[in-house]
Amino acid sequence: MDLSDLKNFMKQQAEVDKKKQETQVSGTTLENALNNASMELGLPIKHINYEILQKGNSGVLGIGKKEWLIIAYASVASKKVSAMSEDSFDVPGMEDIQIEEDVNARFFIRLNDGIAKLKVEAPKGAGKELEQKLVEDALLQRGVNSFKKDKVKSLIRNSDGKYHEVGSYIHNTPADTLLDITMDSEDMKATLIFTPPGHGGDDVLYETILDYLSQHGIVFGIQEETIKNFVDSPDYAFPLDAALGKLPINGSDAYVEYLFETDRQHLTLEEVDGRVDFKNMKMIQNVREGDILAKKHPLTQGENGSTVLGKMLPAKPGKDIVFEAGENAEIVGDEIRSSIDGQVFLLNNKVTVDPVYLVKGDVCLKTGGNIDFLGTVIVKGSVEDGFSVKATKNIEIAGTVGKCNIQAGGDLMVSQGINGRDGGLVESKGSIFAKFIENAHVKADLDVVVHDGIVNSVVDAKGMVKCHSGKRAAIVGGVTRATQGLLSKTLGTIAGSETVVEVGFDPEKRERYLELETLIEQITSELSDVSLNVNTLLKTSDRGGLTEEKKESLKRLRSRQEELNVDLSNFTEEYNSIKEYLESLKSGAEVAVEGKVFAGVKLNISGAEMRVRNEIKLVTFYKEGPVVKIKIFAQNEK
Repeated sequence: MDLSDLKNFMKQQAEVDKKKQETQVSGTTLENALNNASMELGLPIKHINYEILQKGNSGVLGIGKKEWLIIAYASVASKKVSAMSEDSFDVPGMEDIQIEEDVNARFFIRLNDGIAKLKVEAPKGAGKELEQKLVEDALLQRGVNSFKKDKVKSLIRNSDGKYHEVGSYIHNTPADTLLDITMDSEDMKATLIFTPPGHGGDDVLYETILDYLSQHGIVFGIQEETIKNFVDSPDYAFPLDAALGKLPINGSDAYVEYLFETDRQHLTLEEVDGRVDFKNMKMIQNVREGDILAKKHPLTQGENGSTVLGKMLPAKPGKDIVFEAGENAEIVGDEIRSSIDGQVFLLNNKVTVDPVYLVKGDVCLKTGGNIDFLGTVIVKGSVEDGFSVKATKNIEIAGTVGKCNIQAGGDLMVSQGINGRDGGLVESKGSIFAKFIENAHVKADLDVVVHDGIVNSVVDAKGMVKCHSGKRAAIVGGVTRATQGLLSKTLGTIAGSETVVEVGFDPEKRERYLELETLIEQITSELSDVSLNVNTLLKTSDRGGLTEEKKESLKRLRSRQEELNVDLSNFTEEYNSIKEYLESLKSGAEVAVEGKVFAGVKLNISGAEMRVRNEIKLVTFYKEGPVVKIKIFAQNEK
């Protein structure tokens, strides 16, 4: 259908609507009859006026049952809306235009207790003004024979929408407004039907309507504002929904809000320089002891409903759920909290925290990329080049470690070995155990224990370095530093390549020691200057007082003097502690070799140096005075 066809169709429908001026319909209720009229006339109920030809009756057990019979016709407002020019169909975007209805001026007459009142509402849009004669005729028709014409004229002119007394009448009780009530089948709606008042009959009052509802047992959901609006501007053509019941609102079920991702397949990818970093898939959800992992939201009871007759309609309460915590998690009130550091996940619908993260294969893209875990990590395979493994506790790797970054908060165990390919860094806050170390940089806060050999690597240990248990155990090339000493089967190579071994000192502590030495010198110097200035100002004060500016300066200098004294005390205490520790290392640190020491080995023991010129066997190097000395290796040195 094109635009031309659409316009023709709408014109035809407009012609059909013009012919539908009125219709006679019936229904089981007045509301049902009005709905039928709405369909017949093609108009909403609010645009329909009607007259009742026959009032319906539900009868008793079906006997005496009568249907409602009405004549319905279009209101003036609806006719004006339908009378738009045909050209209006050509207006672009007409479907979006809100057309304001033209409403003629209206008036309402209220009769009560012999007093007649009049309310006039101004017209809207292009609606017609009110003719005084029309109002006067209506007053006479209602039986108001005595009224003030000037007052009527003034009210029409002002149209303030309020009731004003205009005259009096003789009350005719049989002509009063009559009320009838209908109820739906479930007592959820009470509808009032009003018979308009006749000659000399009173209009219905708000209190009268409330009393009428009460007499019929209507106690809930009374639409007070709707009733007040009707009393103020009665429209007897429509039934009034005077009371509405309330359906019950069932309660909601209890549920658990998880504060972590429960779907372990849901990956979070990060971008680095605009590219997705597939090495960091964030598959591990780390939690710390005390972290809140889940919250239980309790069930709600719901809200009861009611019929208009006051019969309670009970709501169904929500269902409760079992709130359980798995291993290493505990329930605190309506929360589940972690009792350890580790990874959190759902296991059999229970929040569980595992202190161990297991990688069943290699650390690579297929298994989720880099690992950063609050606990122990166990890798059943190897760690491929370019990946990292971090753990706050132990790390166990069944395969090899390549050019990687490894950080263990506890011990690190590499079953096969470490081949750094001149890159990466392997660190441990505990000890490191490996089959071999080759072309790698390794640091341990305790011991480094290697089965086969250390080749061309940089190894730092604050404890011992041991490489003597394997048949090929040897330290070849590179730099090996051990605070407490070194034990090896072989040291150096027959080719005489340089192999550096340093024992008896702690590089980090030595660096801090020198840093503190410099700080103490700086603080001492500044403290001397500040103290001199303080003393000068105090002498000036004794002689004749200080200006406000100098008093403020003295206050600042004394504050700084106190800060410097505190810093000097703390740094001196740390300095002396490190000095004592370093002095203890000067005695006892040795380099013991079970087998051969080849030429080219360079030794540094607590600051004393020696270069091995000739191959020697079964020796222990130690410091005595300012030089390195040699003694025969003893088996108990293992």
